Amino acid sequence: MESGTIRELLSLIGEIYDAAIDPTHWTYVLGRLASFLEVSRALLVLEDAVSPEQSFFYSSHDMTAIFERYVGGYMLINPARLAMVGRIKDGDTVLTTDYMTPAEYRETRFAKEFLSTFDTADIAVGVIEKTATRITILSAQRSLEQGFADEALREKLVVLIPHIQRAVRIAAILEHKTIAADNIYETLDLLQAAVILVNRQGTIVHANNEAARMLADQDVVSAPRGSLVLNDRDAAAVLSVALDLAARDEVPEGEGRHVPLAATSGQRFILTVMPLGSGRRQTVFSASSAIAAVCIKKAEFDVPSTLSILANQYDLTKRELAVLVASVDFGTVPQVAAVMGLSAETVKTHLKSIYQKTGARRQGDLVKLAAGIASPFAPSRT
Repeated sequence: MESGTIRELLSLIGEIYDAAIDPTHWTYVLGRLASFLEVSRALLVLEDAVSPEQSFFYSSHDMTAIFERYVGGYMLINPARLAMVGRIKDGDTVLTTDYMTPAEYRETRFAKEFLSTFDTADIAVGVIEKTATRITILSAQRSLEQGFADEALREKLVVLIPHIQRAVRIAAILEHKTIAADNIYETLDLLQAAVILVNRQGTIVHANNEAARMLADQDVVSAPRGSLVLNDRDAAAVLSVALDLAARDEVPEGEGRHVPLAATSGQRFILTVMPLGSGRRQTVFSASSAIAAVCIKKAEFDVPSTLSILANQYDLTKRELAVLVASVDFGTVPQVAAVMGLSAETVKTHLKSIYQKTGARRQGDLVKLAAGIASPFAPSRT
């Protein structure tokens, strides 16, 4: 994956979760997704084969007429849909070249009669959810000039699809006309990240299971007299500003939304602040008087596939990848050098190369990269 810096990727992932709470945000998010994926349009689509009229979509562009035409006459002859029947599962990515050649695709009725009418050569698909009769997908459309999707596009989809899946699932829960606070809290307890809801005074309104554990441990946060306090002074200052903005219904920008956070023990975390004062957020959380959700997640690589994604995305060597992981886990150059059996100068050389490849400027950016890629949801318990 050649384009997209750490800052862009983390910001985009944050916007995806915002859209889970405020669906009107999807148009903007899909516009950013289209830019990041380097495609002409991006759509989030639910297709219902039994009742096509129940299909719906969000799009980066105004495609209402085109979508109605698709549902009315072309959805059931879409080669991708036919190829995917019985062969795919949630989380899969599908390129046209997985099931036919570009020449064969161009000769299909779907391509000739439908895609060509709005300057589209190809569609890459990320599967969000799938049942026997319904499928929710992220549709990444390539223009005639851009041509057919390649493996570079697939790699980007692999990074983003898990986050979109979780956002869609959260949104499904919030779609109920009447949302009890208990249901929202149960949803927050599914998260591996600590989530703390605070009011205008900084008092904790609710702490999910992971947050309650952190508060009891007091290594990262504490709650004297019921108020949220961070042990990291720099992060605490940023949080104070973010909460002040949230109280005025203003959205923190840039560093105010994603901040590296150090625990007393030296463990490294990422702090994210999301205001709750407008749109659907206000409706959902109004009963609790919360003005912001403070999310704290350990900066770590949760699955081997994440490492593979990072290595491919930024063309990291095995040693560079090891240094990146060690930097996240242990922090300082001397600590990384001691753990890896390298000299401090060698570690610095590898870090310089990592910064150049990823667009990071300091080790804090690497911590944010780990937190942005890693899953915010607790692993399933079977």
